[in-house]
Amino acid sequence: MESLKKQLGNKEKQFKEMSAQLVNHLASITKFTNSLESVIKSNASLKDQIAEKDKHLENLLKEKAELFEILTALENPIEKEEVLKNEKQSEEKEKIHVEKVPESIVEEEKNNEAEVVDLEEQKEEAYISDEIDITAELERLGLVDLIKKY
Repeated sequence: MESLKKQLGNKEKQFKEMSAQLVNHLASITKFTNSLESVIKSNASLKDQIAEKDKHLENLLKEKAELFEILTALENPIEKEEVLKNEKQSEEKEKIHVEKVPESIVEEEKNNEAEVVDLEEQKEEAYISDEIDITAELERLGLVDLIKKY
């Protein structure tokens, strides 16, 4: 019986040691669970911060793209923009005009435009040639010295 009591005492001792180990393990599990929860919370807050930063960066990118478009528009001469707008408008008007006006009138207008361009070129050439002719004429008449005096 004594041996049975010893065996029973040893078994109780083993159970107490095992229960102490179990309590220690449960305590460490609780600590790890708490730390895991805090990590999950910090992860969620970091994800929120990342989402906010992404939105902020996206807005900055949009603003920079708009500013870049404005800058390129400002770098281009205004004349080019006006010419492009005028060309687009004139093309639209010509399309409408062609539909309403007979082709012969359209051809006459194109010829008139070509003549106007030729006249402008002739004016420029005439101006240059007139200046040369006036100088030559003054030299021929001997008035160059007289003009230089005054």
